[in-house]
Amino acid sequence: MTLDELISMALDGRSILFVGSGFTIGAVNENNRAVPNVDSLLKYFNASELGKPFKDYRTAAERYMRDGRFGAARAYAELKREFSVKSYASFHKSVISLPWKRIYTTNYDDLIEKCLNSAGKPFRSLNAAKDADPYERDKVSVVHLNGNFSEMGCLDFDSLIRLTESSYIAERFSQRPYFASFRNELRTSGAVVFVGYSMADIDVAKLLKDVREVEEKTVLVIGPAADEEEIYSLSKYGLVAPIGVEKFAKEIEKQKLTHQPVLTKKNYYCLRKFTIQPNPFDRITDRDRYDLYVYGVFKPQLHLLQDSEASGSVYSVERDGVRSFLGKISKKPAIGYVHGDLASGKSVFVQQLCCELDRTNFDVWLVEKVSEFLLEEIESVLLNSTKNIIIIFDNYELYISEIRYILEQYKTDVSLLLSSSTHLHELNRATVSRANSRSIAEHEYNINTLSNAEIAGLSRALLTGELRGAFKVNATVVDIENIVVTRCRRMMRDVLLYLLDSKYIENRIRQVFNSAEMDTQGRRFILICCIIKLLQANLTLGEMEDAFLSGEPFYSGFFRRNEIKAIMRFDEFGHLSLSPAMAQYYTTRLFDPNEVRDALLRVAKRSYELSSHRVYDSLYRACMQHGRIKELFSPSSVDDEIIGFYDQVKNMNFFRQNPYFWLQYAIARWHKRERDLTDSCIKLAREAGERIAGFKAFQIDHFESVVRLEYLMDNGLTPKYRGDVEYAVKILETQIDDEKTKYYPLRLCVTLERFVSEVISNLSRNDKKFISDAILRVSRVVETSDKKDDYPQEAGTAIERLAKAARLLR
Repeated sequence: MTLDELISMALDGRSILFVGSGFTIGAVNENNRAVPNVDSLLKYFNASELGKPFKDYRTAAERYMRDGRFGAARAYAELKREFSVKSYASFHKSVISLPWKRIYTTNYDDLIEKCLNSAGKPFRSLNAAKDADPYERDKVSVVHLNGNFSEMGCLDFDSLIRLTESSYIAERFSQRPYFASFRNELRTSGAVVFVGYSMADIDVAKLLKDVREVEEKTVLVIGPAADEEEIYSLSKYGLVAPIGVEKFAKEIEKQKLTHQPVLTKKNYYCLRKFTIQPNPFDRITDRDRYDLYVYGVFKPQLHLLQDSEASGSVYSVERDGVRSFLGKISKKPAIGYVHGDLASGKSVFVQQLCCELDRTNFDVWLVEKVSEFLLEEIESVLLNSTKNIIIIFDNYELYISEIRYILEQYKTDVSLLLSSSTHLHELNRATVSRANSRSIAEHEYNINTLSNAEIAGLSRALLTGELRGAFKVNATVVDIENIVVTRCRRMMRDVLLYLLDSKYIENRIRQVFNSAEMDTQGRRFILICCIIKLLQANLTLGEMEDAFLSGEPFYSGFFRRNEIKAIMRFDEFGHLSLSPAMAQYYTTRLFDPNEVRDALLRVAKRSYELSSHRVYDSLYRACMQHGRIKELFSPSSVDDEIIGFYDQVKNMNFFRQNPYFWLQYAIARWHKRERDLTDSCIKLAREAGERIAGFKAFQIDHFESVVRLEYLMDNGLTPKYRGDVEYAVKILETQIDDEKTKYYPLRLCVTLERFVSEVISNLSRNDKKFISDAILRVSRVVETSDKKDDYPQEAGTAIERLAKAARLLR
């Protein structure tokens, strides 16, 4: 962020100011001298009667106060006039008169107060040692961290001024309540401006490094005489501007001439007011209901429209707990917690609450972004609203600091509705409760619980085409684009079991199939239910196809072949196969895992009986990629199944002439480290491919490269290693983006790195240069490859490994 951008933030009132002793340069005190800085204080406390001068003013002050000839009373009497400002420069007023959110200072003088008073700005001067944080929106708070001579008497001197070394040690800034406010303001302010401050306080310096992203929005204005060492030391905290206070003020005045305010009361960045705008042309459609159920897209105007329609058209059904919970949180002020499992319908439940709150004279505001604007926008809302206010924080764990700040600082009554997953809610609720210093009533609602009436109502609604469920249950039913059935958890299981254990599904299909009442999405869902019902009967996918298409009384004519194909994939031979995504679905909690494992093996073996080799390939990849399937199948067990089946069928013409069959067989043998059998399978795969017109052996080439390099590592270096590396690099450079190569090029990258690390000690200088150049070329190919999007984790690993290999070869 540039200096101009930071000044613009300050002009918008979104910044805090931190002033050090360098700011007072140019100000004159009651004794017609310059207001003392650190050097002046050191000279004052090193009185000649005290002997050898000290180098640190705090240590010198300690000695001065303890000496009977001087003491605190004399220091107070003399320094009070020294720190009382008589006159100041116009540039001081230019800087101070900006609309700062708050001003912090380590100075003992009243320069800031004199400037604010002259500018006609209401303010409150606070001593961090004794004053509570009032957080007044209509006044500028000036926080004196070390005390202020103008607002204390002689008797208060020792307790209210941090001047001696002992006083600094006794109470550090980090131990004071204003430290928490300062930390929050660092996070939420648009800019943080330090003027004339040397970062001498270790607590301030540490906080600047601890608060994430504060460096990008911090500017440190120091004197133009600063040396290179000082600038370098301060640069780790933010943008250093060695221009002095006077030039900084000129930059401010220059920007004032052209500045356009960003934030207005009607244009909020983080907050959105919940409003319902009825349209006389609004109608409830099947598309609206489907979007609500599958994607959670809730339209408040339709929720209210259903109450006014004489036809009784249903858009959403209110959850059982809405009314009771509404009665609790509408008693102002209150804190309401709504929590549940992921995708349990929290957001839609909250939206239903918003509809009712809007109808009961509440201003409802939704927090939509984390930004430095947020607290200021909330302040603006509180200042301008004439109604009761409730602020909604969805995923409230992201806003803990802001919520604490609201509860600790705002005296205006405001209600909060906090939504999160149960796990994160349990971690964060105690933090919010501790910040609830005013003991505002707290209420909690767990969204997970479904009543029997809700389960039955949702189940019926799903099959009527109306999709009446007002909440998005814990599932995404069907992804139409990818035809993937996923995320079916406890709530969806309850609904499906209700359907499958009753005759309702069969009767409803008979009534509405092919009628105007059933839309495409409803047909799709019924098809899913039927497939699940057939799976429960332990049918294979091939037997399911027969059941749908062979004239069974229940299913006869109900579904077209293309609809079934949309759910159950067919390979290039026209036979059913199993995708990893569907395999993952079948291992969800709907079924016993052991039954699922047996069913998948039956499906896979059935596919081979139908002359399809792809199911085992899909199942093996699913084992490698999906954690849930790994629990059921280990890769070695799949290898054993593949080898056992291949041994039975390898002499059949269909398999013997299929290059992919032999490659899959080679992979299984390779995993078992059976070198001779792997080599013979690769050879048979290449021979089979040569007999197929237009066949491209890229996949076989890549696999063979991996095998050859790993054999070298397993069996020691051979004279042919350079040729093997050259062969592998050639394949990577020419074929890494081919659609048929899948992830083999990325696997080969990893193998290359392992090869280099093991043979590095035996390489000549020329060999190292050859391999290093080749690897760098391959790295560039991988980084620009389309395969990065398909296999991001493997690509990242490959690039990392190649970079490591290149470093080894230098």
